[in-house]
Amino acid sequence: MKDFFLRLICGFIPSRKARHSFRNYFKKSNTTTAHKHSESKLAHQYLDGLNGVEIGGSNQNSFGLERTGGYANIDFTADQGKNWQSKDFQIKPVNLVSFGDDLPLKNNSVDYVISSHVIEHFFDPVKAIKEWLRVVKPGGYVFMIVPHRDRTFDRKRALTSVSELMDRYDKKLKLENYLISKTTYDPETNTTNHDILKIIDNPKKVNDKTLEKYRRATVNDHIHWTVWNHETFLALMKKCKFKVIESQDPDDKVGNGFTIVLKK
Repeated sequence: MKDFFLRLICGFIPSRKARHSFRNYFKKSNTTTAHKHSESKLAHQYLDGLNGVEIGGSNQNSFGLERTGGYANIDFTADQGKNWQSKDFQIKPVNLVSFGDDLPLKNNSVDYVISSHVIEHFFDPVKAIKEWLRVVKPGGYVFMIVPHRDRTFDRKRALTSVSELMDRYDKKLKLENYLISKTTYDPETNTTNHDILKIIDNPKKVNDKTLEKYRRATVNDHIHWTVWNHETFLALMKKCKFKVIESQDPDDKVGNGFTIVLKK
């Protein structure tokens, strides 16, 4: 069953070393006890016992889903757990190294994709969600917990408009169109915040002095590219014609975000 699931999600036959690594993970997941944490009743309601993947779960406290089916944690580097995991929670191994908006999985291959406080880190969240829907089977779920602007360190930032997000998806706005300010440390949340300063129409016209003051943003900047509240996120889902079957504000796991459940 485990080898079958690996072939299903990866689209290739894994090496003996990879199979051994996954088997050890499944054994450990059934025997170890993590730090006490809250679990989402809504996630249990929809996802218990299904085959799925979690995007960027390395630095999140576990959802505690019943894993009678397959499960894999996907992140863009195998060191995510070691680098970013809170000391309050058990480090979650990265089972598959991949960028979350370009998954090496077959179409219609998993029952769900789940994420918590991850979608805001994608420059193009529409692309990411469409990729998650691609790998989910018909009738499957994309389950997202999204940070709410007013309950995080982004509270002083402007909400990102739907039109701006669609311009990113249509490539009218690219990474090089953004300049961001220096990082600021928030002692309340023990996090570093990268506040997007402004959009520039023509990066080539920006003078050297400006570029000396502000560094260009890159994919690995761990910034919140997008700032939402519950209403603006739902507006984006409506614009993209994604099927929202459940929304919850605040979310019942972390509490500083909201939950959106999509069905394919």
